[in-house]
Amino acid sequence: MDELEAVLGYRFRKREIAETACRHASLRLSGAESNERLEFLGDAVLGLVVAEWLYGLEPRLDEGEMTRGRALCVCGGALAESARRLGLARFLRVGKNMNEIPERVLAGFVEALIAAVYLDGGLDAARTLVTHLLGQHLTQVAQQANSKDYKSLLQEWSLKSCAALPTYRVISAQGPPHRRVYQVEVEVCGEVCGKGEGRSKKEAEQAAAQQALSHITTQKKEQKNAHKRSAGGDTQNIY
Repeated sequence: MDELEAVLGYRFRKREIAETACRHASLRLSGAESNERLEFLGDAVLGLVVAEWLYGLEPRLDEGEMTRGRALCVCGGALAESARRLGLARFLRVGKNMNEIPERVLAGFVEALIAAVYLDGGLDAARTLVTHLLGQHLTQVAQQANSKDYKSLLQEWSLKSCAALPTYRVISAQGPPHRRVYQVEVEVCGEVCGKGEGRSKKEAEQAAAQQALSHITTQKKEQKNAHKRSAGGDTQNIY
């Protein structure tokens, strides 16, 4: 158990929870609980931790993008890969007939370990473990979010909305040539929707497009809420 704790970077206060997490259903020990219930709980804890992380990663990630990011992190392949990288298979007790441990069993073992840490140390401990186990996949999702091409997204929205391309204008360029800062505004469908600045025109345009998308999203939400209020006001009480 000391070795498992060293690999996980966590010391259990109640080691019996960890022992249950390491006991696969194929072992069939009389009176001993398998890790199936922990696997069920661990799946939920993992989903919560990753969803929470994605929600705080980038405010402009929409529901679809967060769903895809979560799927990348919590899929069986990602969990099994983490188990293989850390050599966790040697800690899982399985039945004699299981010569090779399938990917789904490894993934379930990781979920059971997450649940064990959650029950023993709480949500903060589980967060730390998930980061330790899935750091590579979380980093990949973060890189995808940070490299988002806001100009392309804004162009796509503009073409769908008014069949016209966004127009970018440099409104100021300050500082010496080697430290110049550009400020750019972007007009979408006849309205200036965003401004941004950067060390290059391209960087400033990306910042302006990002602000424009944020403005458009906020505007759409306000219109939707106004429509709901209007519809609610027109509804008569039939009771």
